[in-house]
Amino acid sequence: MTIPSVHPTVSYLVKCYVSGISALQRAVLYLVVITYLSFTSTGTESNSFLANTKNPLNQYFVKYAWGWTFSAVCLLMVLTNYISTGSWVSIRTIRSFCRLAVGTAVWYVFTQVIFLFLEEATGVCEVSEFLKKKTCYKAGHFWRGFDTSGHCFLLSWNNLFMVEEFKGLLKLNITPVTTVTQHGEGDKKENQKSNKQQSQVNSHLQSELAPYLEYLSCGLAVLMMLGEVMMVCTSLYFHTLPEKVLGTLCGLLPWFVMYRRVYQGSWHPGHAW
Repeated sequence: MTIPSVHPTVSYLVKCYVSGISALQRAVLYLVVITYLSFTSTGTESNSFLANTKNPLNQYFVKYAWGWTFSAVCLLMVLTNYISTGSWVSIRTIRSFCRLAVGTAVWYVFTQVIFLFLEEATGVCEVSEFLKKKTCYKAGHFWRGFDTSGHCFLLSWNNLFMVEEFKGLLKLNITPVTTVTQHGEGDKKENQKSNKQQSQVNSHLQSELAPYLEYLSCGLAVLMMLGEVMMVCTSLYFHTLPEKVLGTLCGLLPWFVMYRRVYQGSWHPGHAW
């Protein structure tokens, strides 16, 4: 069953939005914008729809942001690797899922370990007899500690993660160069025939799955756009300046370490196939 392709203009705009600027430029932009908006915001309560913590975007998008990102990137990895190799399981697939596992570990360690520890270590209960955050909340009181912005961390990390993994899709247009062995004319013709057949298989897979990849790319762009909208809202309405800046830096740090230092060569999603 074939599905209609995304309009070329929409596809072009999606690619421009996701990869029009480098991941490094986007990271710097996030830090500058969040810092500037946090510094200039009045800090007074707002009646804006987006200033309400119970708005649908906050409840169903940001709360499960890593789940949305995980699902979209996982599908992207599976399809692009299948098109490039002609197999559902390959070395490329294993490397991709290792990066996905690392991304999940980053999300878990920061949100479920580091930030919670920091808040408890720096906080006090409004009723001094309760020395632990858990017992403070259980007694119905409020714990005041350094509440690192999970929104700024998660949304910046998610978007940079998607930008980097999107590079794998862009590399589908690159035709791999195959080395032909020189063991004789018969071997050369056999290699040429094999290469031609593989090229035809890849072309067929690409044409069959191209519409799905286009819609998936649009989905990634929507997730990124919503993430950036919610970053702005967080900068304007929630947390203190240090909490938001630290949260953003925590999102940028693992991206820089993993995609600029650790993932090299064939481990990087932007590596030529």
